[in-house]
Amino acid sequence: FHFADAATANVHKWTRWIIEQNLPFCEIENKLTRQMVRLDPVTISTVKRAMELAAKRIGAAIEEEMGEGFGFVFDGWSKGDDGQSAVAHVEHFEAILKVYGKTKTMVKVLVGDGVVSISAAQMLNSSIAAASSGL
Repeated sequence: FHFADAATANVHKWTRWIIEQNLPFCEIENKLTRQMVRLDPVTISTVKRAMELAAKRIGAAIEEEMGEGFGFVFDGWSKGDDGQSAVAHVEHFEAILKVYGKTKTMVKVLVGDGVVSISAAQMLNSSIAAASSGL
């Protein structure tokens, strides 16, 4: 992180530490943690703001990269009745589309396993090319 100023690099290191160690945010302001860690102290809100900004920037880059036509690839492995139906997949796809400002008509291909991919393709958009694979 040699291209960032010291404060930005410090927040990045705290963010990375919290994420990679799967730690709660409260660890950032924990007295013992601050004694043991050689990073400059920061606040929880500083790290959360940095994470939110990073997520927005990454999301914008993904949205742009997706363009006007893209596909979904999924593996609908299921154990019993755990919501891996075509309906559950379509609900998830629709949530993803909403996040990135996309519509169902932009989905051009859907690759999945078994009849779930065909059913999901029909629910999303009748013109989608659906493929079933042994994922």
